[in-house]
Amino acid sequence: MVSRKCPKCKMVWYSSDAEHEWYCSECGETIPVSTTKWRDPLKNVRPNKILRNIVKCLKCGDIIESTYRHDFQTCSCDNVSVDGGTDYLKRCFIDHDKFQELSVFEGD
Repeated sequence: MVSRKCPKCKMVWYSSDAEHEWYCSECGETIPVSTTKWRDPLKNVRPNKILRNIVKCLKCGDIIESTYRHDFQTCSCDNVSVDGGTDYLKRCFIDHDKFQELSVFEGD
């Protein structure tokens, strides 16, 4: 998993694609490969099959869920977004300390 920060709006994005340019869906800016940082924001999440892809925003209290691939959902205060449904976990956020992982995995 890699992270990049949009040079225009400063939104942080995560993906496993480290080789291509990304495009910020918030402002449309191109996010170049050179801004890639290797991190694992979900390092405490088990790699079992994803049953539910959910986070809770600790700023506004919204609980948001992505139910299918490319189902990009954002909380009402725009602090955190989820994507990927049961295919993959993707998190975009402004304040990384202000969301709680609530995803459910096979075997939980």
